[in-house]
Amino acid sequence: MDHSMKRCRYWNCMQLLPISEFNLNRQSADGHVNICRRCQRAKRKQYVAMNPEQNALNKRNYRQRNPYANAVNKLKRRRALAAVDCVTALQCEMLENWQASACACCGRVVPLQIDHVDPKGPSTLPNIQLLCGPCNVRKGPEKIKNYRSEDIIQKLETFVNVVGKVCQPLSAADIGMLLSKP
Repeated sequence: MDHSMKRCRYWNCMQLLPISEFNLNRQSADGHVNICRRCQRAKRKQYVAMNPEQNALNKRNYRQRNPYANAVNKLKRRRALAAVDCVTALQCEMLENWQASACACCGRVVPLQIDHVDPKGPSTLPNIQLLCGPCNVRKGPEKIKNYRSEDIIQKLETFVNVVGKVCQPLSAADIGMLLSKP
């Protein structure tokens, strides 16, 4: 018999699959479980559907026994949400063009910095403005101050509704390039 293949022993599968499709089991003669991963997932899904109270109790007990794992999962969820909640390089470039490469506060044409209108708000285009270094420092991290003109705000809203959802997230290299532009 070929040791790189194994037959799934689940009653409705019985397929001959690569050994990599089976989880490890040290107690088994071949070192793998008898049910393929796909069937194990289906079996687990069926169990959860038939035993929702027991599943909820198991999850609650796991979270209590493993607070570190729970904290890590929360952090992963926050990071995933933050990845969705971001400004793209294209959006920053368009905002810079709309501002004519000038600071939204003082109007000087100098290297610009990305600033949040509401510092505690999300990193989305409606909450972003481009300021020069001195104006950004003067504004400070606590103040909610919008220096953008009504024309730019209207363009931003149109852009976010039409195009903003299809752009790629802004990378660190893109931020550096935008900040170093004269």
